[in-house]
Amino acid sequence: MRFLAADGEVLGEMPDDGKLENPEVLRGELRRILIGSLPEGTIRWGHRLADVTSLGTARHRVTFANGQTAETGVLVGADGALSKVRAFLSGGKPEYMGTLWIETFLHDVENRHERGARLVGPGAMLAMQPGKGIFGHREANDVIHTYVVLKKPADWPPGRPRR
Repeated sequence: MRFLAADGEVLGEMPDDGKLENPEVLRGELRRILIGSLPEGTIRWGHRLADVTSLGTARHRVTFANGQTAETGVLVGADGALSKVRAFLSGGKPEYMGTLWIETFLHDVENRHERGARLVGPGAMLAMQPGKGIFGHREANDVIHTYVVLKKPADWPPGRPRR
């Protein structure tokens, strides 16, 4: 983990001690592993979720927008921030907390983004100031996954369409 000043100066580093106390897995790789472990036909690709109903005894009926239904003993919500499954299971609703995250990926970093690759180093880097920051970390296949983080009001930028 590398910590940078706004001008890119390295303020400090925490080397990898090899203990892997906070291991990470790439989201796409985890998705591939999970999907590969399921029996064929378990996932209903191209089906938008319309409703979830409890059938009791830990069983659920899902209704899709095309009218098809399925019953299941395992319900996994992987349908994003406005998840209908999360709302059903927890009653929770997303709430804007004042921080906007903009996600980017830099590809072929050793050739196309040499300076950025040096700034991130072999692991991850953080460059933060009050109200803003940039986080970046290495991924497989010469990719750096980055986030630009900004403290902004929910209506920023003015005129932005709302969901």
